[in-house]
Amino acid sequence: MFTKRSVRWVKPENKTLILTYDDGPGQASEVSEGAGPRTLELAKYLAEKNIPATFFVIGRRAELHVTILQTLTDLGHLVANHTYSHPGTPPPRWTDPVVDHVAEIRRTHAIIKPYVHGKFFFRSPGGDGWPESKPQLVDELNGDPCLHDYIGPVGWNIDSEDWKKWRDNAGAEAAADHINKQIQAGGGGIVLMHDCSTEYEAEIRRNNRALEVARILVPRLRNAGYQFKRLDELPLEEF
Repeated sequence: MFTKRSVRWVKPENKTLILTYDDGPGQASEVSEGAGPRTLELAKYLAEKNIPATFFVIGRRAELHVTILQTLTDLGHLVANHTYSHPGTPPPRWTDPVVDHVAEIRRTHAIIKPYVHGKFFFRSPGGDGWPESKPQLVDELNGDPCLHDYIGPVGWNIDSEDWKKWRDNAGAEAAADHINKQIQAGGGGIVLMHDCSTEYEAEIRRNNRALEVARILVPRLRNAGYQFKRLDELPLEEF
């Protein structure tokens, strides 16, 4: 069910990570590897390493890459809801009373439903909470016949801050070092990362190096004894 506060892994196991990626799917136009969103290649690499990830997709982007949603599911990853238009950059913010919050979630639900075989998860844009101007929103969502089975909004235990590295056009090694430090400091839990960016963040999207970072970071984490779970592997009482 939807709750008034973001849900997190309450007592994460040490050195156990749940990788989550926001704002995709995206696919750079270049054939060669390099910067830019590469959700498909990222998903394939993680699957090769037996790492199940959760992809919180923006509906507007998912419509452009529906075949990627099927591939994510086929590879053992989880597809989740991150609103239709990510109304957070630029304003109005997700918390703006003008935003039709139910429609944002419902529209993306219709897109991802064929690719979710189990629990439905939702994460709000930017981690913003529910708008105080709409105290009835949680009840509306839980009463919606299409959305009442959702769990969310899902927060995180570890913020990788990867988007800052894309903003600054940092190289993959520098980004991987920074993300590794964030994970080491957190110890374990749900990790927030980004496989793409919104349409308003074109430069950040062009500089995205999530695929390269994964190829650097995963071996390091494995060597350090980390293991990985998918979000829906957690019992509800652990949220």
